[in-house]
Amino acid sequence: MNTSPRLIYSTIFALSALAPLSVTPSLVTSGSAVSVSAVYATPTQDKPGSLPGLSAEVREGEVDVKSVDVKGSSMPRIIAYGVINAPPQAVWSVVVDCGRYSKTMDNVKSSKRVSGSLTGGQMRCELVADLPWPLSDLRSVVDVSFGKLKGGGFKRTWKLVEGDYKRNEGSWTLTPLDGGAHTLLRYELHVEPKTSVPEWLKRKAAKAKVPGMFKRLRAEVAKR
Repeated sequence: MNTSPRLIYSTIFALSALAPLSVTPSLVTSGSAVSVSAVYATPTQDKPGSLPGLSAEVREGEVDVKSVDVKGSSMPRIIAYGVINAPPQAVWSVVVDCGRYSKTMDNVKSSKRVSGSLTGGQMRCELVADLPWPLSDLRSVVDVSFGKLKGGGFKRTWKLVEGDYKRNEGSWTLTPLDGGAHTLLRYELHVEPKTSVPEWLKRKAAKAKVPGMFKRLRAEVAKR
């Protein structure tokens, strides 16, 4: 079967929507100041009101996406940063609620919270990725840990329990900026779907769809 890059892009993005942390660039917070290292190879010179290590492009809305090879895996770890023009609590209300992912994330056919609550720190979620023909929909069940961070941020991590994947794990980390008016959103994903498509297409697609995911998330937060 010949599978187009467009179909593969849709596949990987859908796989990643529910997708614990193992290789982490340094993220140090102090009040509203943020220093991000090992992510920006050539950091821009800080300007008045800017954040150390956070590029002007990201500050203005771009999404910085990096891929890191993982030993023993055919797929890289994706690490992305972006700024959301809303307080962390508003962004968190979308990110934490896996039961509504079919309404708030692209390419999700169905989603539900199997167990746990939005305030208990642990939950189990099930998602079915809505893939374009001729690909079959893919299912995943993940265990999720989440909670508040010092300084007013939040973090959500997940790990695969079972489903149509070899591996699906990652995290969302929300850090307050500008006294809590805005959010630095960090996304990490390492996913290996059980699909018979070329590895190079999987790798390319895993990185290509992340900016669109941030765009959709910004739109969802703006509704609240």
